[in-house]
Amino acid sequence: MQTAAKPFTIPDFLAHLALPALILGFGYVAIFMRYTRAAMLEVINSLYITTAESKGLPNRIVVVRHALRNALIPILSILGVYLSAPPRSRRQSSPGPASGSGSWRRPMGETSR
Repeated sequence: MQTAAKPFTIPDFLAHLALPALILGFGYVAIFMRYTRAAMLEVINSLYITTAESKGLPNRIVVVRHALRNALIPILSILGVYLSAPPRSRRQSSPGPASGSGSWRRPMGETSR
């Protein structure tokens, strides 16, 4: 992709790539926000968070140093799975013979019940 009537340049290519990449990334951001929220809610109820709060540490330090650091462990695992998996195809495959198209036959000797 490039601007019409202009030669190919890397900045022009990146400018045309930014919006589609941003739009495609929004879906993944929503998924990871839900995972992060669930992990944070689980970690916030841990005893070491209560201990850190009872020591008198500021709330920001407790959340960033203790809670978020421990909540990121499952998030990074899920991120690794997402990055290692091949991208999903939007195309549907054609239905096979077992999908009810009528071209499938029973083996000889079998009867329907």
